[in-house]
Amino acid sequence: MQASDNNKAINIEEKKNKDDGKTLGWIEIVIFLLSTLGIVVLMSRIMDPKRLGIIDEISINDRYVVEASVEEEPIDVLVIGDSEAMVLLSPKKMMDDKGISSFVAGQYGMRISEAYYAIKDIIANQDPSVILLETNMLVLDSSEIYEANMTFNALVQHEFPIVKYHGMWKQELGLTKPELPEHFRGFETRDVIAPYTGDEYMIPSDESLNFYKSTDYYMDKICELCKEEGITLILVSSTSPTNFNYAKHNALQAMADSKGISYIDLNLVTDEMGIDWQTDELDGGDHVNISGTIKQTDYIEKYLSEHFDLPDRRGDN
Repeated sequence: MQASDNNKAINIEEKKNKDDGKTLGWIEIVIFLLSTLGIVVLMSRIMDPKRLGIIDEISINDRYVVEASVEEEPIDVLVIGDSEAMVLLSPKKMMDDKGISSFVAGQYGMRISEAYYAIKDIIANQDPSVILLETNMLVLDSSEIYEANMTFNALVQHEFPIVKYHGMWKQELGLTKPELPEHFRGFETRDVIAPYTGDEYMIPSDESLNFYKSTDYYMDKICELCKEEGITLILVSSTSPTNFNYAKHNALQAMADSKGISYIDLNLVTDEMGIDWQTDELDGGDHVNISGTIKQTDYIEKYLSEHFDLPDRRGDN
């Protein structure tokens, strides 16, 4: 009996030791994860280009969004979107014509989740009256899985800048240097001509498309954010025969109507703007060149002047 009791005591002790070992293992894992998180947070602060004052070192892909977030002069009209947004309008022309202070915070391949965080960062320092959200990023041909992955990446990169800017140490050492074209408030002058030779692309139809879940989610968040900040949000589609069609127009118009916001589809007014497919296209129908941008700017600044009482900033400096 005594031997049996001793065996039980040994088994209990062994089980206790195993449990203690497992507990210790979990504690070590938690400590490791917390330590790693602390290092990431610290490095994110160290590598934040805005805090370091080294915005000139940022790659062209992120440059204009960051510049808008630290711009000292007022931004009354903020343009957000992917490469289509980057040719939507000319801030210099709008300033010269109407005194409207605008900024094109475009980013190649921008997703709607990235647009949300970009807007948050910019309005932390700026007080725009109007945000023009270029729509190409809302109607891209993609998949739910890919868009979900892009959404996760956008969240991580926003919360931990080290993920986005980890390569900047090479630039600081002079090993690499971003090649930045001349621009004015996010707009680059693109004067190359490559005509669009395709057929009519805006053929009226009842067809529509469904948005990805991440698109619906972040559009709701952007609308809510703009409402809280007293900002008028407007959807705008830049002229783009290779990217656009009537099904996309219908979907975007339905989205705008459901959210109570305005939608300007420049693809429907190409004749009114005087778009010439032989002279106003940059790359065969994907983007307009500077000639096309000027025509789009004329249309947009007229719309803004008719619907908003924006200040004339031409005498500010």
